[in-house]
Amino acid sequence: MPTLIITVNLQCCRCSTKIQKLLCCMQERGEFEIEKIVYEKKTVVVSGPFDAEKLSCKLWCKAGKIIKDIKIKTPPEPKQEPKQEPCKLIPFPYTYSPPLYCPTWTCGCATLADCEP
Repeated sequence: MPTLIITVNLQCCRCSTKIQKLLCCMQERGEFEIEKIVYEKKTVVVSGPFDAEKLSCKLWCKAGKIIKDIKIKTPPEPKQEPKQEPCKLIPFPYTYSPPLYCPTWTCGCATLADCEP
């Protein structure tokens, strides 16, 4: 969401009235979707989901000499974490078959049930 920082002499009643009227009119007409307007000592901070270049150009045209400077402050883009590739399973080249009998059995039969002690 872009933010405009407008430098205006707000102690001058004519300048402060003009910038307030101008921003209110733009907001009411729906030309720009302005979410927040903050009046500070020498600056007016305007933020919202609008085209910052268009709004600053429009303000320069309408307000004229009362605006001393306009700075466009864009929010920092969130840092993207590098994606880790998932581990790949490599198939074993030979098929595994369990032994048919246990080598520890002395008789060599397939199961212990068949064995006679």
